[in-house]
Amino acid sequence: MQLMDLLDKDQKIQVKILVYFLRNEKTIKVKELAEQIDVSYPTLQKGISTLTHSLQDFDQKAVLAKKNSDFLQLDLPNDFSVKKFLYTYLEQAINYNLLTDIYQEKEISITKLAFKNNLSEASIFRRLKTINRLLAEFDLQFKNKKLYGSELQIQFFYFQLFKGAIPESHLKMLVTDPSIKNLMQVIEDHFHFQFNKRQNQLLSLRLHILQRRLDYRQVPKQKIPVDMMKQLEQDPFYQELKNIMTRFLSRFALSETEYEAVYLFLFFISEGLLPQKSKWWKLSALVQYFLSINKKIYQIITEEKGYDPTFAVFLLQNHIKIAFYNGEIIFNEQRTLLLSDIDSQTMNQCMSVVEKKLSRDVSHAQWEMLDHSYGLIWDIYQRRQQKELLVGVVDDESLQAEETFRFIKQSLAGMSHIIVEKAENRRYDLLIAFSHSDVQEFDYKSLYLLTGTLSSFEEQRLKQAAKAMIEGN
Repeated sequence: MQLMDLLDKDQKIQVKILVYFLRNEKTIKVKELAEQIDVSYPTLQKGISTLTHSLQDFDQKAVLAKKNSDFLQLDLPNDFSVKKFLYTYLEQAINYNLLTDIYQEKEISITKLAFKNNLSEASIFRRLKTINRLLAEFDLQFKNKKLYGSELQIQFFYFQLFKGAIPESHLKMLVTDPSIKNLMQVIEDHFHFQFNKRQNQLLSLRLHILQRRLDYRQVPKQKIPVDMMKQLEQDPFYQELKNIMTRFLSRFALSETEYEAVYLFLFFISEGLLPQKSKWWKLSALVQYFLSINKKIYQIITEEKGYDPTFAVFLLQNHIKIAFYNGEIIFNEQRTLLLSDIDSQTMNQCMSVVEKKLSRDVSHAQWEMLDHSYGLIWDIYQRRQQKELLVGVVDDESLQAEETFRFIKQSLAGMSHIIVEKAENRRYDLLIAFSHSDVQEFDYKSLYLLTGTLSSFEEQRLKQAAKAMIEGN
C-alpha cells in the first residue's frame, strides 16, 4: 500500500510535482515535468497553481515559481519540514479521515461517516470500497460498522500509518495519557533499558494504540504459526513482559488480554527496542532462530562465509515483520537501490529462503521493502570492502600551499574512502607535490605533480588519478 493511495486525485498530482523536485533538481522544464508525472498540460498547470498556494500558506519562504515560460523552480527554506507539509494534505484527504474515524470509534455507521465528512452515503460507500481494497493487503476489512481482522494486524496497521504520516509534534499531542508514561517507566526500570527519544516516541504511540483498542476487543484471531508461538511463549523476555502487562491490564475487565503481551513483544523486536547487547537478546530462542536466517540471507547477498553482526538488528526487524505481519505501507513510492536491480539472481535466492523459512504469503509491498533492505546491505557491504586510501599533500606552510590544500580537499571530497591530509612521516597511497625535489623525505606508493594552476583541468586530472588509485587496489 502506498501512502499516496489515501490522497484525493488533485492532491496526488500536487504531491507528485513536489516529489519530482525533491528527487531531481530545484529547476525543472515544465514539459519534462508533465511527461514524468504523466498528466495533461492544463492539469499540470492547475496542480502547480494549487501547490504554489499551499506552499505559501504553509511557509511564506517556500516558493514555487516559473523562471521563464519553459522552467519551474522550487525554493524551500532550510527549516522546511516535508513531513509536516505532506501531513497537511493527509488531514484534508477523505480516505485518511475515514481511517482515523474508524480508529476512533468502536462502531461507526455509514450515516455518521457521511455526516462527519460532509458527503453523501453513496460517496462514503464508494470510498470504503477503495479503502477495503487497500486494507486487503493487511488482511483487514471494514464492514457492519467496524473493522474486522486480527487484533495484531489492526494495531500493526495503525502504528505504521501514524508513525509514518504524523509529525513528531502532533504525535506528542496524540499521546498524553499518564498511565502510558508510568508503564514505560516500569518497563525501563524492570529490564534496565534506557530508551532514547525516538524509542520513547515509538513505544508511547504503540501503547496508545494498544490502550485505545482495548474496548474494541472481541475474541482475538490468532494467526501466529504454532511452532513460533511455542518459541515465543518460552522466551524469558516475553514471560517477564507478560507479567508486567497482566498487572497493567488488570484494571480492564477483559478476557484474553495476555495477547497484548504477544503484540508488544513482537513490537519490541520489529522496531529494534530490544537491545542487542542485553541478556534478553541472547536468551531468546526466537531471536536466535531469526539470526540464523539473517546469516543465510547475508551470506547470499555478500557471497561471504562469515557474518557481520552490525546488520543483525536491521535484518531482524524486517524479517519479524514478514513472519508475523501482513502488509506494508510504503511512504517512499520510488525506492532506489533495489537488490533485484543490482543482481536479480541473488534476490531470487533470498526470496526462496524467505518463502521457505518465514512466509509464503508475502505482499508486493513487503517484497519491495525487503528488496530495498537487501539492496542497502549490498551497497554498505561493498563500500566497507573498499580500502581507505591515504592522500598526502606536501605543505611548505606558504599561503599558496594552504590554498592548494583546500583546492585538493574540495576536488576529492565527493570520493568515498579517500583521506586527504598534509603530508607527515608515514606511507601514502598518493603523494601530491609541486616538484620532485619536494618528495625526497616522504614514503609513498604513487606520485602526483601539480601543474601549478588550480583549474577545472587540474580538478579533473586529480579525480582521474584518485580513481585510478582506487581501481588499482
